[in-house]
Amino acid sequence: TFDAVMSYLIGNGKGKDLKDDKGFALQKWKSFDYQIEGLILKCDYAWAVGEYSFKGSDGASTPKAQFTIGFVRGKGIAVDGVMEGKLLLRVFHASFPHDGADQKYRSYRPNTVSAELVESSQERWGRLLTEVGAGYRTSEQFVDGVYAYSMRPVLFKPAEAKQVQFRPTRAGAISYFQGGKNCAVKEDFGFAMKPWTAVSFENEEVLTFADQAYALGHVCYVGEHGAEYRAQFLTGWVVDARGSLRIRLQHGAYPDAKAVKRAQAMKSNQVAALGQEPVTKKQVEHYQDLWANEIVQIGKDYDSANKSRAGARDLVNT
Repeated sequence: TFDAVMSYLIGNGKGKDLKDDKGFALQKWKSFDYQIEGLILKCDYAWAVGEYSFKGSDGASTPKAQFTIGFVRGKGIAVDGVMEGKLLLRVFHASFPHDGADQKYRSYRPNTVSAELVESSQERWGRLLTEVGAGYRTSEQFVDGVYAYSMRPVLFKPAEAKQVQFRPTRAGAISYFQGGKNCAVKEDFGFAMKPWTAVSFENEEVLTFADQAYALGHVCYVGEHGAEYRAQFLTGWVVDARGSLRIRLQHGAYPDAKAVKRAQAMKSNQVAALGQEPVTKKQVEHYQDLWANEIVQIGKDYDSANKSRAGARDLVNT
């Protein structure tokens, strides 16, 4: 809240939660230094992470603190057709580094899943799928070999399922890949029976943990006559007793051409309406400098309570 921020900057806050505030900005800081370690820059917002330290009037610096700052672009005026709205603080989190004391944290297994293991599991999934269509193995063998139905329910949303869109059971998954008159779901025609001659994956992101992993991106299926079909996927795996990955989550979808065009049009219209490019690193650094300089100035005005309070109020409001 406004009052809480004011209390932190100049002290004298009201309420039991603010009574210990001494006034961070009133410590007569001489200068400020920071180092940005990472940035996310968008048209109407930006994020920055890094380290900063303040230097006191005696020349001593505070220990380096770590920060995460989120900016949003405020309303501004157009300059040469570009909207130059100021950046306003929306999120500010600061902390000192861990002091190294033993906190007796829980012991976790080291990370046993690698990106290479994820990629090899994807390659195996695609290879076994083509072998089902070629008649080298059954859909039952395929499902039992790569999915985790024997361990737990699987969150499976096939790309081409329309009426029964979710298949949390082994029978539903086998039906989707096998199809035919005796399948569990009547709409299924047998996704693995097309047949496919090749399957490849293009991962946009892979997350790995001690006993699970996740990946999302595009998968490309090649039909027997060379036609290619691209779908979007999100897949999650768990490690089984043998150390192999088994699928516990799989969401497949084909891109909606109309939806893609609408999304592209919306993005173009939004940028045109804003008349602006993404926030730049220079802008982020500029507004961080403004923030720090205001903190230093409030400390210089320490002898004048009215000036200090006015400066803090201007900092919070702008």
